[in-house]
Amino acid sequence: MINVSDITGAAKVLLDAGKLPEYKKLLEASEQLLKLQEELAEKTSQVKTLQAEIDEIRSDQVAGADFTKVRDHYRDNEGNIWCARCWICDKRRGLVVKGVGQKGEMTPQCSRCKQFYFSF
Repeated sequence: MINVSDITGAAKVLLDAGKLPEYKKLLEASEQLLKLQEELAEKTSQVKTLQAEIDEIRSDQVAGADFTKVRDHYRDNEGNIWCARCWICDKRRGLVVKGVGQKGEMTPQCSRCKQFYFSF
Protein backbone atom coordinates (compact mmCIF):
# COMPACT_ATOMS: atom_id res chain seq x y z
CA MET A 1 0.00 0.00 0.00
CA ILE A 2 1.21 3.49 -0.79
CA ASN A 3 2.04 5.70 2.18
CA VAL A 4 1.27 9.39 2.35
CA SER A 5 4.94 10.04 3.13
CA ASP A 6 5.92 8.45 -0.22
CA ILE A 7 3.55 10.77 -2.07
CA THR A 8 4.74 13.78 -0.07
CA GLY A 9 8.37 12.98 -0.91
CA ALA A 10 7.59 12.60 -4.60
CA ALA A 11 5.56 15.82 -4.60
CA LYS A 12 8.46 17.71 -3.00
CA VAL A 13 10.85 16.44 -5.67
CA LEU A 14 8.48 17.49 -8.47
CA LEU A 15 7.87 20.89 -6.92
CA ASP A 16 11.62 21.49 -6.43
CA ALA A 17 12.21 20.50 -10.07
CA GLY A 18 9.60 23.01 -11.22
CA LYS A 19 7.36 20.37 -12.78
CA LEU A 20 4.03 21.94 -11.81
CA PRO A 21 1.76 19.93 -14.18
CA GLU A 22 3.18 16.67 -12.84
CA TYR A 23 2.94 18.01 -9.28
CA LYS A 24 -0.77 18.83 -9.79
CA LYS A 25 -1.42 15.37 -11.26
CA LEU A 26 0.30 13.77 -8.29
CA LEU A 27 -1.85 15.80 -5.87
CA GLU A 28 -5.01 14.77 -7.74
CA ALA A 29 -3.90 11.15 -7.69
CA SER A 30 -3.17 11.32 -3.96
CA GLU A 31 -6.66 12.75 -3.30
CA GLN A 32 -8.19 9.91 -5.30
CA LEU A 33 -6.05 7.44 -3.38
CA LEU A 34 -7.26 8.79 -0.04
CA LYS A 35 -10.89 8.60 -1.18
CA LEU A 36 -10.40 5.02 -2.36
CA GLN A 37 -8.72 4.05 0.92
CA GLU A 38 -11.66 5.53 2.87
CA GLU A 39 -14.11 3.68 0.64
CA LEU A 40 -12.16 0.44 1.11
CA ALA A 41 -12.24 0.87 4.90
CA GLU A 42 -16.00 1.48 4.77
CA LYS A 43 -16.61 -1.56 2.55
CA THR A 44 -14.40 -3.71 4.77
CA SER A 45 -16.47 -2.65 7.77
CA GLN A 46 -19.69 -3.49 5.91
CA VAL A 47 -18.33 -6.92 4.99
CA LYS A 48 -17.46 -7.60 8.65
CA THR A 49 -20.96 -6.55 9.72
CA LEU A 50 -22.60 -8.75 7.10
CA GLN A 51 -20.36 -11.68 8.01
CA ALA A 52 -21.37 -11.31 11.66
CA GLU A 53 -25.04 -11.37 10.61
CA ILE A 54 -24.45 -14.49 8.51
CA ASP A 55 -22.70 -16.17 11.43
CA GLU A 56 -25.62 -15.28 13.73
CA ILE A 57 -28.14 -16.70 11.25
CA ARG A 58 -26.13 -19.91 10.86
CA SER A 59 -25.88 -20.28 14.62
CA ASP A 60 -29.66 -19.79 14.94
CA GLN A 61 -30.29 -22.40 12.26
CA VAL A 62 -28.02 -24.98 13.87
CA ALA A 63 -29.52 -24.35 17.29
CA GLY A 64 -33.01 -24.69 15.80
CA ALA A 65 -32.43 -28.39 15.23
CA ASP A 66 -33.10 -28.97 18.95
CA PHE A 67 -36.63 -27.48 18.81
CA THR A 68 -39.85 -29.33 19.51
CA LYS A 69 -43.05 -27.83 18.10
CA VAL A 70 -45.74 -27.33 20.73
CA ARG A 71 -49.02 -25.82 19.42
CA ASP A 72 -48.09 -22.33 18.18
CA HIS A 73 -44.49 -22.14 19.44
CA TYR A 74 -41.31 -24.17 19.86
CA ARG A 75 -39.54 -25.36 23.00
CA ASP A 76 -35.89 -26.34 23.33
CA ASN A 77 -34.31 -28.95 25.61
CA GLU A 78 -33.82 -26.33 28.34
CA GLY A 79 -37.51 -25.35 28.42
CA ASN A 80 -37.07 -22.02 26.65
CA ILE A 81 -39.97 -20.92 24.47
CA TRP A 82 -39.20 -19.79 20.90
CA CYS A 83 -41.30 -17.92 18.35
CA ALA A 84 -42.76 -20.10 15.59
CA ARG A 85 -43.14 -17.13 13.23
CA CYS A 86 -39.45 -16.21 13.40
CA TRP A 87 -38.38 -19.80 12.87
CA ILE A 88 -40.81 -20.63 10.05
CA CYS A 89 -40.48 -17.34 8.13
CA ASP A 90 -36.87 -16.32 8.76
CA LYS A 91 -35.16 -19.47 10.07
CA ARG A 92 -34.07 -17.33 13.02
CA ARG A 93 -34.62 -17.89 16.71
CA GLY A 94 -36.78 -15.41 18.59
CA LEU A 95 -36.96 -15.98 22.33
CA VAL A 96 -40.44 -15.54 23.79
CA VAL A 97 -40.28 -13.40 26.92
CA LYS A 98 -42.81 -11.59 29.11
CA GLY A 99 -44.07 -8.50 27.32
CA VAL A 100 -46.76 -5.92 27.99
CA GLY A 101 -49.93 -6.61 26.02
CA GLN A 102 -52.26 -4.13 24.39
CA LYS A 103 -54.30 -3.79 27.59
CA GLY A 104 -51.26 -3.43 29.85
CA GLU A 105 -51.23 -7.06 30.99
CA MET A 106 -48.11 -9.24 31.05
CA THR A 107 -48.26 -11.39 27.90
CA PRO A 108 -45.66 -13.68 26.34
CA GLN A 109 -44.05 -11.85 23.40
CA CYS A 110 -41.27 -12.65 20.92
CA SER A 111 -38.15 -10.61 21.68
CA ARG A 112 -37.33 -10.45 17.97
CA CYS A 113 -40.52 -9.89 15.93
CA LYS A 114 -42.68 -8.67 18.88
CA GLN A 115 -45.50 -11.15 18.14
CA PHE A 116 -47.73 -11.85 21.15
CA TYR A 117 -48.57 -15.36 22.33
CA PHE A 118 -51.72 -15.92 24.34
CA SER A 119 -51.41 -19.57 25.37
CA PHE A 120 -48.71 -22.01 26.42
